[in-house]
Amino acid sequence: MNISWKIKRVLINNRLFFYLTGFVIVLTFTAFLTDKFLRDIDFNVYKALYFNSEYNDFYSNNILVIDLPELNGEKPINYRNRIGKLLDTINQISASFESIDRPEVILDFAFDENGEDDFSLIEAIDSLKNNNIEVYGVYDVVEKNDGFYDIDENVIVYDWIKNENNRDSELYSKFSKGRLHTMVDIHDSGIIWYDSYLTFKDSVNNSKIKVTALPLQVPNPKFNYKSNSVATYILPYGNQENLKTLTWTFKVNNVDENPVNHRLINNHSAKDFSIKNKYIVIGDLENDKVKINDQITIPGPYLLSWALLDQLEGNKLAKQPINNMWIQFLIVLSCIVFIALFFDWIFKRVKKLQTQPMLLAIISFFAGLVILILITYVMPGNKIIRPGFPILSMFLVTIFIWQYKKKYIKQGVIDGGETYDLFISYSRKQAKWVKKNVYIPLKGFKNSEDKKINIFFDEESIPPGEQFQDFYKEAILNSKIFLPVFSEDYFKSNHCTEEIKFAELRKTETKNTETNFRIYPITFNFDIVPKKHTDINIVHIDDENSFMKGLKEALFKG
Repeated sequence: MNISWKIKRVLINNRLFFYLTGFVIVLTFTAFLTDKFLRDIDFNVYKALYFNSEYNDFYSNNILVIDLPELNGEKPINYRNRIGKLLDTINQISASFESIDRPEVILDFAFDENGEDDFSLIEAIDSLKNNNIEVYGVYDVVEKNDGFYDIDENVIVYDWIKNENNRDSELYSKFSKGRLHTMVDIHDSGIIWYDSYLTFKDSVNNSKIKVTALPLQVPNPKFNYKSNSVATYILPYGNQENLKTLTWTFKVNNVDENPVNHRLINNHSAKDFSIKNKYIVIGDLENDKVKINDQITIPGPYLLSWALLDQLEGNKLAKQPINNMWIQFLIVLSCIVFIALFFDWIFKRVKKLQTQPMLLAIISFFAGLVILILITYVMPGNKIIRPGFPILSMFLVTIFIWQYKKKYIKQGVIDGGETYDLFISYSRKQAKWVKKNVYIPLKGFKNSEDKKINIFFDEESIPPGEQFQDFYKEAILNSKIFLPVFSEDYFKSNHCTEEIKFAELRKTETKNTETNFRIYPITFNFDIVPKKHTDINIVHIDDENSFMKGLKEALFKG
């Protein structure tokens, strides 16, 4: 096979480039339109495969939750004073600790601007920091629905000025690492996730401000998450009863009392109170609740505690999705390349399936799913693949390959499965003669391997309800010999002329290949054969039907 013929067979008039370009365009457009659908696939697959009870028995020596309930009708300044008293109590208890044993404090409150002096709270924060105790504060979006989507960075951007005007900026400047967010999103499946940082736009200074997720920054204070692309983290949650044993409630008899007289109580079977080397999450369990679904509502401080513990444990509680764009791209590319190569491998080696590209496409798609599953299992660490986009890519590439290979069938450029030894093409007006003088005499004929030959004869070979137009090309492609019975009626029939046209096209397209496709025409009268068909060796039908001798010789040799 020469080089030009190889190129012609592979590209078929540059259609390969057209299909590749079309695939990329359709994949991009479809992914954009089905983003929510793909995310639904990701979360539902995650819930089915990974969201289990492994972390329901939550217990940690690193986490302590302190409930500070807000009283009915309590002024913000009074509530903040009580927070300050709790911080003073923690500072008093920690005074004798070695540096390595000192706790870190997380205030799970969004501090609004209240227009009053926060002197006592600020003083308590400063006292803790002077005692080398880190204090972190929560900064979340005022209105989650007021952001706009930034296509360039693939994130939702919120209004910085609007949020700052509703937050106590002076107080946030006192916290370790400044502003840190705990904002979560909840999928209908019950899966909770949060982003590594939120993005705000400062329209006055024409700049963007990024606020890191608190569960990420607290365990890794030196790591700059803002320098990377935004990443998504699954938030595990489990049995609240286990967390209650780690929860203490802070009681203040009088805001002016000495800190040592304030009480921390636990109504559950907790161990002795200790804050040594603990992450202390302080919040309001009653008034800060997150509704997961109709059955589950979880206090915000508990969700924060689970997210924090997951990061402290190296994401061992919940498998995390791969956020690296290039790794995701390589996974998708591996799957679609595998499907293309697998389809082509079967197409070349299982010739009987060459005329069934849809079946090949289905087989290849499921083979791609197996590869995707195998890639998932060999992923290092505790990472998982987001399956939505790879599955969409595999589905689309399967469709494109199926359509691309169908062109091979239309062009006749396939080896074929050699299902039939003989394809009989005839006009309906000669049906009785052909059946009596050609089909029946050959029906029991055996080839050199002593096997009965397989004949395509439309009366016997086309299943009921099957469209002949869809069937005849596949049958010709899967035949060794094409036997047209030329007559005046034959060339007046559209079906017959389409059959001989396709057979001659197949003969031409495969002449430089190993395909041994032959055309063996017979006729009652040479004069009725159009000139364009006279370059083929045509056998005359005489009274003795001597044409059968040559035909049987050809069939015997196979």
